[in-house]
Amino acid sequence: IRFYILCLFLIHVVDVLCSLSFPVCTGQIVLDQPPSQSTTPGQSVSLKCKARTSVGSCLNWYHQRPGQVPRLLIYYATNRQSGVPDRFSGSYSGTDFTLTISRFELEDAGYYYCQQCKFPLTVIKNHTRIALNHCNCS
Repeated sequence: IRFYILCLFLIHVVDVLCSLSFPVCTGQIVLDQPPSQSTTPGQSVSLKCKARTSVGSCLNWYHQRPGQVPRLLIYYATNRQSGVPDRFSGSYSGTDFTLTISRFELEDAGYYYCQQCKFPLTVIKNHTRIALNHCNCS
């Protein structure tokens, strides 16, 4: 129990120092995503996310349909969450991360978020919207 109390104390000290902007705190980790992409059903689409500082492989991908909560697709850059179709895959090189959707389906349209999972955790704000191309091809 002493160890637990010590951990709580240290967490509190770090919070206080961070709130005072001491240099002991790491800055916010910023991730950049393009705002939108478009595709057609059956096509492959790749979404990019770039970390401005190294996060190792500590990056998650989420999909959100309008009116629903975000759903975890990929964790630690390359691991598919249970129940996620195998047409979703993740990869990375350095600070560049990619979510690839092969054989895009109508239900895949919506918002995609990348989130780094190192301390401090990011608040998910930016996203890439995937819209469907409407083609009246003859």
